[in-house]
Amino acid sequence: MAALRDLDAGAWRGLPLDAVPPGDLTRWLADPTHPAPGGESVADVVARVGAWLAAPARRLAVITHPAVLRAALVHALSAADQSFWRIDVAPGAQLVLRGGPGRWTALFR
Repeated sequence: MAALRDLDAGAWRGLPLDAVPPGDLTRWLADPTHPAPGGESVADVVARVGAWLAAPARRLAVITHPAVLRAALVHALSAADQSFWRIDVAPGAQLVLRGGPGRWTALFR
């Protein structure tokens, strides 16, 4: 499902962090509207996942990436996009969202 794909790191995909120019990495981490070269920004991911969450109500279980879980939580809580990198997602974490657009409750398991 395209809406729930991982954050696109563009030209940085697969590189170790020390191979990314420090100034570029700092800006990408600090500015949620700044995309990785050839990739997408955090704001793009939050908007993409938010659009998926705005679809008509349904009950689903989805296995996806930590970035998508972060984006879903940021959107569901109407948090600032800057909070994206402040959410730790443990391996195997489960995010349960109940409610619907504008009235989400969230539970991490």
